[in-house]
Amino acid sequence: MDIKDMLEARVVDPALGLPSVEPFAVARATEAGLTRRQLADLVDHGVFRRVVKGVLVAASAPDDVATRGAAPEDVKQSETRLVTRSV
Repeated sequence: MDIKDMLEARVVDPALGLPSVEPFAVARATEAGLTRRQLADLVDHGVFRRVVKGVLVAASAPDDVATRGAAPEDVKQSETRLVTRSV
């Protein structure tokens, strides 16, 4: 299945090896052969959706706390910011 087929069918090609229910890092998708432009098109067409920055999930996966909490740890850690408040 090529990118056009995925866009039309709005499904993830199992041959890519990307999870159909769990979130995955964008880096994993690019390692599977998708470009950032293709990923953006797949998000725009409802095949994937963003969980947090740098993390996607199949659009068919539930949109709940458990799914968001399953975002890859390395991506969540890179998004963590230390915030301090001056008194």
